[in-house]
Amino acid sequence: MKKAAAQPITDAQLEQALSAAGLDIPLGDAMRSPALARCLEITAEALLVERDHDGSNPQPSRGPRRLVGPHESLPPRVDVKRAAAGDRDE
Repeated sequence: MKKAAAQPITDAQLEQALSAAGLDIPLGDAMRSPALARCLEITAEALLVERDHDGSNPQPSRGPRRLVGPHESLPPRVDVKRAAAGDRDE
């Protein structure tokens, strides 16, 4: 199956992508960075695809996601050497 010709991304779609990314910078400043500009274009295209499948305007269901460090996502490790020796913190 052939992919349809890509439509040009409008400034409004880029603004929506900027908002969905949770960035608090003006669009003009964001578009000065080639990497960030490309990321916003990809996000805008993804939002278009999502809207086409849903038939509605996509709105973030939550605020921006907070990155969680590895120490926050796992329970503390058990010190197996201390446990094997019978050393317990009481």
